[in-house]
Amino acid sequence: MIKTFFIRVYGCQMNFADAERLRRALVGSGWKETENPEEASALLAISCSIRQKAENRVLSFLSSYKHLKKKGTVLCLLGCTANLYGEEILKRFPFIDVVCGPNHISYIPQILENPITKKMVLTGENSSPFMELVESNEETSMMIPITKGCNNFCSYCVVPMARGRLQSKDPQKILKEIKSSVNRGVRYVVLLGQNVNEYGKDFKNKCDFGDLLSDVCKINGLLRVGFLTSHPEDTSKKILQIMAENQNVIRRLHIPLQSGSNKILRNMNRKYTVEKFLNVVEMARNLMPDISITSDILLGFPEETDSDFNETLKIVEKVRFSELYIFKYSPRPGTKAYLLKDNVSKEEKEHRHRTLLETQKKISNEIMQSFSGKTCEVFIERKSIKKQNHFIGRNIQDFPVILEGTEDIIGKIVRTKIFNHSDGFLCGSKLEEYQ
Repeated sequence: MIKTFFIRVYGCQMNFADAERLRRALVGSGWKETENPEEASALLAISCSIRQKAENRVLSFLSSYKHLKKKGTVLCLLGCTANLYGEEILKRFPFIDVVCGPNHISYIPQILENPITKKMVLTGENSSPFMELVESNEETSMMIPITKGCNNFCSYCVVPMARGRLQSKDPQKILKEIKSSVNRGVRYVVLLGQNVNEYGKDFKNKCDFGDLLSDVCKINGLLRVGFLTSHPEDTSKKILQIMAENQNVIRRLHIPLQSGSNKILRNMNRKYTVEKFLNVVEMARNLMPDISITSDILLGFPEETDSDFNETLKIVEKVRFSELYIFKYSPRPGTKAYLLKDNVSKEEKEHRHRTLLETQKKISNEIMQSFSGKTCEVFIERKSIKKQNHFIGRNIQDFPVILEGTEDIIGKIVRTKIFNHSDGFLCGSKLEEYQ
């Protein structure tokens, strides 16, 4: 009998990268993926704990399938929520069989090879937290985790507790992995980390993120290189210059602002000022006038006044982010901010969220509209699911583009004329393909 698995992923790109590696490892061990949870021998949920709502969603998902225990389905909670609560999960949700933090997911295929006779909990740090990549010839783009954990300890953030302290992957292993992937057809990689700019700070040698990025850009056959996420305090001129000097680097800088108030930034322990943030943006745009700047905002942090919020609103209007991810503050156990009174009302958080969302929607629409009539180079990633004979790609600023074409353009760069935008996509027509 063939064993089947179903994976549900919540949260950040790191979780999706973990899921993809786990998926490959299971398939490589003889498992078959199913799209129907009811058919799965093992049900795997990769969790996020950045907010309470995210935790509730994943636990609700697993709870809705506890009836599958009657036929022997193994239920696994993986990721950040598992690492934060460990044994407590088994007490609250006794139908869950395996609780496994993000630093131990590589053990899951081995665990599932044998019948689960007792509950298992794998949490905490791991000297080897990076999953090995099982080779596949199916993708033209992929995510490459280069760090695990974080050393910044922002007062609202559970990442240092959920994913542990900073661990950087050996640069030679990263380069070897990317070169091997390029030989199998991958043409676009995204380097991942909670803060990629921290890369190498735990090394004894002096290899930093700028050095790694420069080496990755030189890999023959690699058409596009992106990275997520940057921290304003660690985004150096060196990194920006390397971006500007290498034509295959995505002209997008995702750099979370979180607040436009220096008072709130201090309370968040963000280690930079609004002025420092604006300086990084200015430096990036001076070196790359066409760069796309995207960001995160956390609204309703304790003691955030109307004046603090208005300062954030002014910065958003001034910088004109291409895209903005807006979140409402949620107290997280184990963080310093958890000890503070959550004194911004739910109604006020909702109001500020709507206000900022409407402002950003207008800005994003204007930026998307500015591409109309322009020609850009689009890397084609995949076939459109909804629109027949159409394909999805991304331009050099990382905007999604949809255009008509044929299967042979996947994995290539296509010169495209943009004529409109709709539903978050630039709409274009193919002029020529050349890489």
